[in-house]
Amino acid sequence: MLNNIALALVTVNIIGVIVLWKRDKSLLYAMFAMSLVILFGITTFKDLTPEWKDIQREYVRLLSEKTTDPVKMEKLNRYPIKIRQAWNHELGVTDRCQTCHLGIDNPQMKDAPQPYTFHPVAHVLEDGRIVHDFNTIGCTICHEGQGRATTKDDAHARGIRHWETPMYPSGKKGMAQASCAKCHEELTKPEGYEILAGADMIMDARDFTLGQNDLEIQCTSCHSIYGVGEVVAPDLSGFGESTEHEFEATHIMNFVEGKKDKYNWAFQHFLDPQKITPEDEKLGIEETIMPNFEMSEEMAHKLTTLVYSMKESSVPVKFRYRPEIKKREAKRGRIQREIAGLYTAEEYGKLAEGEKLFLAYPCWVCHSIKGKGGKLAPDLTKVGKRRDREWMIKHFKDPPSVTKKSFMPKFNLSDEQIEELIAYLATLQ
Repeated sequence: MLNNIALALVTVNIIGVIVLWKRDKSLLYAMFAMSLVILFGITTFKDLTPEWKDIQREYVRLLSEKTTDPVKMEKLNRYPIKIRQAWNHELGVTDRCQTCHLGIDNPQMKDAPQPYTFHPVAHVLEDGRIVHDFNTIGCTICHEGQGRATTKDDAHARGIRHWETPMYPSGKKGMAQASCAKCHEELTKPEGYEILAGADMIMDARDFTLGQNDLEIQCTSCHSIYGVGEVVAPDLSGFGESTEHEFEATHIMNFVEGKKDKYNWAFQHFLDPQKITPEDEKLGIEETIMPNFEMSEEMAHKLTTLVYSMKESSVPVKFRYRPEIKKREAKRGRIQREIAGLYTAEEYGKLAEGEKLFLAYPCWVCHSIKGKGGKLAPDLTKVGKRRDREWMIKHFKDPPSVTKKSFMPKFNLSDEQIEELIAYLATLQ
């Protein structure tokens, strides 16, 4: 409201200049003087009555209701109303979030509403070490946002067009776990089965990428993640590095529903890759080869959070924390024993070793046989007639050497496995 009053005064003065400049300059100067007085009053009023002062007074009231100790009550009565700031030059943090979020390290405020509530990751270990000391590390290192701000909208920065790191969403669609890997380096290992308390969402997504999904496909079969995997699809290692503006400038956003931003592109791409990246001659793009995993929205959100976490950490080594962790037991799912219904579980045991390899890798995601399977790569129904043994050997060892535009990854098959596959494919006539 005060901003609107200030804008109205500026408008009135502009009109005054147009109307009174040649008619009555004395009246015009009086208008200027009155406007300055009003603007000074508005500035003073805003400075004396900011929102954060009311929030701090309400915090004192809520805390006093939970306190019966006379000594503590006396301290509360003298509770200083002031800006609170966490500053750490090594982390590049200057955060005033605690100015409003006063209860983040006070267990008494567990049941209090925001912004007064206790933060669940703030606790003291048995050896006395403080986990997530917000007075040292601040808040934006995990939550992002504009740490120096002292109003909700400015601090969260979601509506500030040119602020590159708005605060991550909270609640069911929370994404703060995308920042865990800044300090917890064990989360960056694509091959790891490790548990980190509080990072369940990231770990569930990690399991999915390691093949614990209905298609039993590892993401590194096509993507490279921290140097592990293939180069058929984009390297995901730096996905979290790009800002909103950089991402929108390098991705086709035409097919994204709702707000056309980085999150929605990634989220909707996980749900339906072909919808977000279809073949479009006008835009000069080809349809994505990524299979549709038909995952839930919950899993799509977890995977989006995971790829947001894929960025180079700028956190100094002294702040990186490697807790004692236990190995997560690999949850091996069933081997996919059919190509879209071609085989039954009973028939699987009778299959030749080469056919089992075809299913296990799984080649059927891209290739089809007798109309069953993927449509991204050539139909193999009669491949035994079209290709000889020498061609197949070269193709399995280095697909692009015989098919220049092949996007088939190198599976690093042994000579024995190649022979088994060739024996099976030779029967497809």
